[in-house]
Amino acid sequence: MGKFSSPRLPRVHGRERLFRLIDDGLQAAAVWITGCAGAGKTTLIGSYLDSRQRTAFWYQVDRGDVDAAGCCHFLRQATASTTAAAAGSMLPLDALASADRRAFFRRYFADLYGGLSAPATLVFDNAQEALAAPTFRALLVAAIHEAPATVRLLVASRVRPPPEFARLLAHGELVMLDPDELPFTEDESLAVQRLARPLAGTRSLSHMSRLHQLSRGWPAGLKLLLQLPQAQASELDAGTTANQEALFTYLAGEIFEQQPAAVRHILLELAHLPRMSARMAEELCGSAQAAEILAAMHHDSVLTTLHGTAERVQYEFHPLLREFLRRRALAQLAGDEQARLRRRAAALLVGSGDLESAARLLVDDQHWDELRELVGNAAASLLRMGAHRTLADWLQALPRGLRDDHPWLCYWYGEAELHFDPPLAQERFAQAYRLFREQGDGDGAYLAWSASVDLICLEWADFSQLDYWLDEVASLRACFGEPPAALHERFTASMFSALMFRRPQDPDIHAVEQRLLGLVEQCTDPGRRLLLGCNLHIYYAACVGRHGELERLMNALRPPDATALPPVFAVLWEALQAMHDWRHGRCAQTISTVTRAVRLAREHGLRMWDFLLAALEVYGWINDGFADRAQLALQRFERTIEPRRKVDLAHFDYLKTLARLVAGDGVGALAAADSANAIADRYGGTHQHALGRLSLAQALHACGRAGEAWRVLESARRYGDLMQGEIIRYEINLCEATFALAAGDEARCAGALQRAFSVGARQDYRNHHHFFPAEMARLCAFALEHDIVPDFARRLVGIRRLKPPRIDLPQWPWQVRIHTLGRFSLVVAGQPVSAADGLQQKPLELLRVLIALGGRAIRISDVIREIWPADATIDGENPAPTRRSRRPQLVAGEAAVGRRERGAFDSALSRLRRILGGDGEPDDLVLVEDGLLRLNSDFCWVDLWCCQRLLGNVRALLDAPDPPPAVELLAPARELLRHYQGDFLAREAPLPCITRLRDDLRQHVVTTLADLASVLCRGSLHDEAARLFERATAIDPCRERLYRDWMICLQQQGEFAEGLRVYRRCRELLADRLDSRPSEATEALHRALREASASAGAPD
Repeated sequence: MGKFSSPRLPRVHGRERLFRLIDDGLQAAAVWITGCAGAGKTTLIGSYLDSRQRTAFWYQVDRGDVDAAGCCHFLRQATASTTAAAAGSMLPLDALASADRRAFFRRYFADLYGGLSAPATLVFDNAQEALAAPTFRALLVAAIHEAPATVRLLVASRVRPPPEFARLLAHGELVMLDPDELPFTEDESLAVQRLARPLAGTRSLSHMSRLHQLSRGWPAGLKLLLQLPQAQASELDAGTTANQEALFTYLAGEIFEQQPAAVRHILLELAHLPRMSARMAEELCGSAQAAEILAAMHHDSVLTTLHGTAERVQYEFHPLLREFLRRRALAQLAGDEQARLRRRAAALLVGSGDLESAARLLVDDQHWDELRELVGNAAASLLRMGAHRTLADWLQALPRGLRDDHPWLCYWYGEAELHFDPPLAQERFAQAYRLFREQGDGDGAYLAWSASVDLICLEWADFSQLDYWLDEVASLRACFGEPPAALHERFTASMFSALMFRRPQDPDIHAVEQRLLGLVEQCTDPGRRLLLGCNLHIYYAACVGRHGELERLMNALRPPDATALPPVFAVLWEALQAMHDWRHGRCAQTISTVTRAVRLAREHGLRMWDFLLAALEVYGWINDGFADRAQLALQRFERTIEPRRKVDLAHFDYLKTLARLVAGDGVGALAAADSANAIADRYGGTHQHALGRLSLAQALHACGRAGEAWRVLESARRYGDLMQGEIIRYEINLCEATFALAAGDEARCAGALQRAFSVGARQDYRNHHHFFPAEMARLCAFALEHDIVPDFARRLVGIRRLKPPRIDLPQWPWQVRIHTLGRFSLVVAGQPVSAADGLQQKPLELLRVLIALGGRAIRISDVIREIWPADATIDGENPAPTRRSRRPQLVAGEAAVGRRERGAFDSALSRLRRILGGDGEPDDLVLVEDGLLRLNSDFCWVDLWCCQRLLGNVRALLDAPDPPPAVELLAPARELLRHYQGDFLAREAPLPCITRLRDDLRQHVVTTLADLASVLCRGSLHDEAARLFERATAIDPCRERLYRDWMICLQQQGEFAEGLRVYRRCRELLADRLDSRPSEATEALHRALREASASAGAPD
């Protein structure tokens, strides 16, 4: 095809002067050759390539290249013979309409160049024809910028590089050949004339110099002068050649008039074709002489270029010559003959595949019937190659009356404007649908119906528009039956999308959904399969929450191994995988997959999945509890929102509501929820209404407006029931449980949680829109404490790594459980760990010291001094390789720690982390933050911590200005007795930190028990008080005051004999352990007890 075949040059003079300038220029990526019409740019480039024997791809730019998609299509064709890239890895050109063009072009040329199997030169000839179009300028900038060292570009243009190329020029990526260099020098002019065949006789040197002066070195002028007889050329004066336009017009006229009338007529006819093969020329003119004329003009270098090889050669007049001939044709040919020639030329161009040139001829001569036929025949192929703008331009050229009463033209107009003016596209589809219905064209009606529905669902602008199209379905079927087989897939997918977004309560949705799932499984094309299943995936994952169907769909959608998806489908597949990860609670993986998809989309300039990817990222951060990260993601998200897409706006505000709730900003959440619901109520569907009410209820509750929150929650429940799925009901029941728990209504909380967790266990729900980790942790803790579907609660905690709301939760599925009171035991992931398992002692000793030193904010130097004092001998354990090469940082006070001690510590810490990590992340259990050690209380349960927390709570009750009644202290008293099972690490080595904590804890526990017993005694709860005194004296048998208070309690209860028994125990223990006697106060109480016992007649 002449558009991308290099010119076949006749004998030309090699302009080595300019060749060297081009050689130097091609040290950069591209050389821009600027010169006026007829300056010899094409010949210069062609002869340079021949001289340097460079492999070249020639691209003839024309006005059709203002639609850059067409240019990309033809460039791909031009390089197809030597491109090694796999077809699947190349960008589909129809994605350009909805892409970021700069990014698209960068990726397009990276792919194009990457597929070239050898060094090459890419030529853009006559670039000025399309430089007025911003898209073509962006394409050319990308072509130059992306060129690797093995690819160089030559650009020929009548104009200098536009401003967009300034950066390339400044950075040395583009070099411009000055226009003043292009005119022939006198030596070059003489050499060219010697090559030319004289018309009559040999030219003298003076005559050739005269021709050079007359032409002023202008190549086109010189070529025409060479066609004149020498005498006529010698008579020309300087005024005739004052400017190039005047010279060309004069010379062309003189030469033209010298031709026979038949030749002149043929030339005027041929001017109607921009490019032509010999056969096309003969068919247009009806004469074999046409081909002979073209061959002779090319041979004689009369401004005629030959492109291609063998049977695919095409001739092209120089633009100056063609314009001259076209003006003569307008003046000399009859109007009806011109019309006939244009029609015939257009038909020949269509036959040769040059549709853009054919359309221009038809538009110029207003041959509307032929243009409508051309649109009908070419529309589908134009859309496949991404030439939406070209198709739109053709349709816009048609008179409205001839276009708007034709259903197929309306339909194609809608497709052409789909990505540029969606409201206009929607109007065109609706008009096409009405016309198809009026004309009884069922196939067309179904196609237009699907196109309208697909656009509404793709736009997320106004789902209320779907009502009209859903109401039309019954009438469509009544008139035309079921859709044709060719449209079955698309109609089913469109019907499902309409029902899903607008009427999920319609009972027909189940049959349509199952039919669509079957079609997805039967579809063999991976890309089409993804498009068919995209909304079905959203439906299963987020709207109705059906685990089994979702897994079945994912298995069907998954591309076969080694499948190279086109980028537009590769990005969609990444998005669906990210949603699948989200549904399974793998939020970090969701964000990672989204990041990969966004990078891929940006590389290829794809924008159509921006909203889906941005929303998934926000959900990922929100559902993992990262409010700050969610806010940053929302800020990025906001930049992609288009105001006309109302449902998108509503969803964005809904996500803002969730982010504000996670951040604890109830007021901000309420404002965003009000905005989201106001938009969704007008433009959204049932799913938006249900989620919007649920988020509004939570925002009201966060603002302390519980009564309103309960009412809105019931409204959300009604919408959730309409969804005919379980995930929304699950979320609403969880919200009810949260509200009830906050209100102290444990019975209602338990009922709602039972309903929710029963569904969650059955459907394996690991995540949902309103999954707030801290809130879910509280609900899971409640469920475990009340035995509500505990297996599901434990599974949620483990999979989502939920943090316990409190440390005193023995039912919580702790990764690590450590007992230190009365005994030392370690349980990791449900399995006991002991020294008998072959573990070295130092890691376990390190763990005990960490607990003894408080478990948090512990200086490494303090740990080392406890375990490896300066005068101790380090055991012979070789340091084990750590999982991370980075050592914990030193902090102030650690300078004195020796290298050997520090090495022993690092080794013990590494081993301890492996012991505690089990199959999980070992570094999560013992953390080093700013050089300080911390045992992670989110995953480690220590009985000591629970006991210390309980002691603090009890002490707060005892010391309160208005302490509670004694009966309310019974529960904490019993809890304290249950927790304190004995001294801290009673059987372990008496390291200083362990001994200190053991003694301090014992004294704290005994004092608290004694104080509790005294309060209970004053409250006449003597039996309970006595039990506490007994336990306190068992812990600290030498504290005399405990026995005395216990005796007083028994005295008040009238248990004199028991009081005397306690006295004897006290006396014996003091004598045995302290070698002392009871104090006078104790003795006085003893005498009182004896007297009371004697009076009561009780035995002593």
